Amino acid sequence: MEQLAMMDFKHPTQVFPYVRCAIWATMLTSPKSQDGYAKILTKQDLDKLRGPAHQAKVLQAEEQLAKSWEVAMGHHVPRSTGVKAFGKLCVRTILFLASKQKLSREAINWQDLGSILVQFSKDVQGLTTTTVEAKSQDIKVTNVIDASPQTIAFLQAEHMKVGGMHLC
Repeated sequence: MEQLAMMDFKHPTQVFPYVRCAIWATMLTSPKSQDGYAKILTKQDLDKLRGPAHQAKVLQAEEQLAKSWEVAMGHHVPRSTGVKAFGKLCVRTILFLASKQKLSREAINWQDLGSILVQFSKDVQGLTTTTVEAKSQDIKVTNVIDASPQTIAFLQAEHMKVGGMHLC
């Protein structure tokens, strides 16, 4: 959608990358489409989001999404859990800002951005506790003084595995 790519929020210091990402994620959740475009958000909805009346809320949402992305990609959260929780946060946030919560797959109407953030925290914490407990049982001691650079790299990046394919 060209409207989203060229959207100007008319803010002097912010281009709102996380809000744009959240809008795309929201559009991907729509079960209805017309001419290959999702029908959950319209051009008028996007114009409403970039208007001066919504600028404070959109700025707050951008800050909230940026901080939440850091939490979701943190070392204590499994990547799949963090991405799933962040995706839900994106969709909830945009549907709240666009006043289209009734089109959500969830039957919840959020009162404010803070309550959406609280639910994100619960999503991340609820799914993380079992994984952290499972990880703590598999502790392995490694001699890092005599270790090769490859071994040290694998210790620093837990998501990497020997023989796995990784792009830099």
